[in-house]
Amino acid sequence: MKIRGCLLVIFASLLISAPGFASEVRGSFLSYNGGQIPRGTEIKVHCGNFHKSAVIQSNGSYSIRGLPPSRGCAYRIEYPDGSMSKPMAFNSGSGVVQINGELRKYKNRILVISK
Repeated sequence: MKIRGCLLVIFASLLISAPGFASEVRGSFLSYNGGQIPRGTEIKVHCGNFHKSAVIQSNGSYSIRGLPPSRGCAYRIEYPDGSMSKPMAFNSGSGVVQINGELRKYKNRILVISK
């Protein structure tokens, strides 16, 4: 009886501590000199074979949940006109990662200045 109880406790603790899709990246972006970020601007995140995107809201905020924890990831900002930033690397960790910045457009390239 005691062995069965111990095994149940061990099994439950393994399930609770098992890494899953628990990481999140969130924050906000501002446009240069207080301008508006174009409606439909997206942040696209890639972590190996994992890909997810979110539309940046009119106030500049965004949130992407369900990233694989402790992985090398990269994000890219893309405007509706096809302009995009270079990929910016980050580690997804095992909780919430804050990424904030200022966006400036130069020709067809979006420059991301981290804040």
